[in-house]
Amino acid sequence: MVAAVEKKDSVWLSLRGGGSAFELGLRGVGLCANMNPCSGLSRLFVLGLAAWIAGTLALRLWGQAIVRPDSGARTVLLFGITFPLVAWLVRRLCRATRLRQEDWPAGAVALLLPTLILDPFSSAFFTVMFPNMAPGAAGVFGGWMLWCCAAGLVGASFGRRAA
Repeated sequence: MVAAVEKKDSVWLSLRGGGSAFELGLRGVGLCANMNPCSGLSRLFVLGLAAWIAGTLALRLWGQAIVRPDSGARTVLLFGITFPLVAWLVRRLCRATRLRQEDWPAGAVALLLPTLILDPFSSAFFTVMFPNMAPGAAGVFGGWMLWCCAAGLVGASFGRRAA
């Protein structure tokens, strides 16, 4: 177990056994103060990594049909469909991992962290990562990933709350 002891403005951690490095990191920055939601946060991080891998593979195979920089209408449609879908999905996953609603924003961060860390490299090396897509699609891709992350954070942070 990990005990967090606040001392003035800093958090001191003392190790008393297990806990993943991810959970320790979340506790260290104050995103997870107690043990209950941390296992859910770790699961959300792993789900986020799996989703990133699956999404990257799907875009390598079918990205040219999904991300079309030559069609503003299709880009707006893609963004319009994605926002409510991702917001809903993040809420469902936070609920499925039994996070308390006040921990949902931290859950969204855990879920979206792989995208936030890895997709800047996907954008920087766009033609290597996605050889099937036009180089001009890099901007739409980068914007779409930011849009997805914003949707997830909004989905976890706003909306109807349980009484």
